[in-house]
Amino acid sequence: LPNLVAGMQEIFNEAIKDLLPTPVKSHYLFNLRDIWKVFLGVTSLNSRKSNATLTVARCWCHEVNRVIGDRLVDDSDRTWLRNQ
Repeated sequence: LPNLVAGMQEIFNEAIKDLLPTPVKSHYLFNLRDIWKVFLGVTSLNSRKSNATLTVARCWCHEVNRVIGDRLVDDSDRTWLRNQ
């Protein structure tokens, strides 16, 4: 869990720094609610079925891509997220 929190903080801080809103990308506004949405998705896992570390890590990656990645409108920004 500490690694997931640290990873989310790093991605969030980098997104705020690198993915700035512009007139074309006015929806590139990230706030603490986005972090909450990621961990809400992770905590919705069924503990009986998803007790493995790999399953939790995959879910976390999926939620980051869902919450942050779904907002990204061009390929360079999507590549930026994949490289994080």
